[in-house]
Amino acid sequence: RALMNALSGKLEGAPADEPFTLLKDLRIRSSDINDCGAIAVATFLRATAESGKKDGGSTAQPQDQGKLQFLDLSDNNIGLQGALHLGRSLEVGMNKTVTSLILDFNVLGSEGASALCKGIATNSTIAVLS
Repeated sequence: RALMNALSGKLEGAPADEPFTLLKDLRIRSSDINDCGAIAVATFLRATAESGKKDGGSTAQPQDQGKLQFLDLSDNNIGLQGALHLGRSLEVGMNKTVTSLILDFNVLGSEGASALCKGIATNSTIAVLS
C-alpha cells in the first residue's frame, strides 16, 4: 500500500499531489499483497486516469493519461475483492493504457474471475490477460 501511495502522489511530505504517471511497467510478483494490495493498485490506476482528465475533461486521450501499459500481479494471493476493484479500475473510461494484465497463480476463484471480467469487458485496450 505504501508503494502505491507513493506512486499516486499521496506520500506525506511529497512536493506535489500528482501521481507518478510515467510508469510503464509494474511487476509485483510473489509478494503476498492480497486483496488490500490489489485495491491499492486499483486506486493507483484510477488516480493516474483522473490526473489525465484534469486538463482535458472527460475527453482525455490515452496519451494524456498515466502511461502504465504492463501490470503483473502474479502469485499474490489476490481474491474476490482485489479482482473486483481491479476490474472496476480497468473499465472503459477509467483506464485506456494497460495492454497487458497478468494475474497468474492468484486465488480469484470463479466469482473473482467473473468480477474482473465484468469490469474489463468494455476495455478494448487490454490485449493480454493471463
